[in-house]
Amino acid sequence: MRLRRLAARSAIVFAAGSALADESRFYPLVSSNLISNLEASGEWQVSASESKISYNCIECDGDVTATIQVTTPYASEQFNSYKARYLSERKAFCAELVTGLSGRCLSTVSTGMRGGALSGFRSEHEENDQRVIETVFFYQNRYFGSAQGPELLVGTISSAKRANLPQGLERLIRWHMARLTIFF
Repeated sequence: MRLRRLAARSAIVFAAGSALADESRFYPLVSSNLISNLEASGEWQVSASESKISYNCIECDGDVTATIQVTTPYASEQFNSYKARYLSERKAFCAELVTGLSGRCLSTVSTGMRGGALSGFRSEHEENDQRVIETVFFYQNRYFGSAQGPELLVGTISSAKRANLPQGLERLIRWHMARLTIFF
């Protein structure tokens, strides 16, 4: 009798693990109460697709949106590290902004979360009368979704230049990005 119960429980755990592997990469965030609580506050409208999660501020003093995307695989390619690749891509992006006369880069600084378990960069730029804050984390995905391996988690906050960002928005996006990792 005990052996049968143990076998039944093991089958349930195995089936749940297999189902989680087939779910969308955003399943750990979308299935959590973080999104439903955010929408229940009445300030945000959140939508999810296979490629990103979009946040639209309903009660802000200007146009304020945010997105979370996952770039996978994000291999270091011919660079020494993921960080070197990102910084090279960022330099090219900033050069395009300036030469195209459509904006300018303001800053790029190292950032981290969870005592350095998640590391990446926080960048800020202006483009076509928009202020954009981008936070990226480098992550080695082994557990979520079907595409596993090196990933770049990208959180982007866009607003009109003069719009006031809601207090704690950057922190909220960072926590939602962390929810997509084992370091939540």
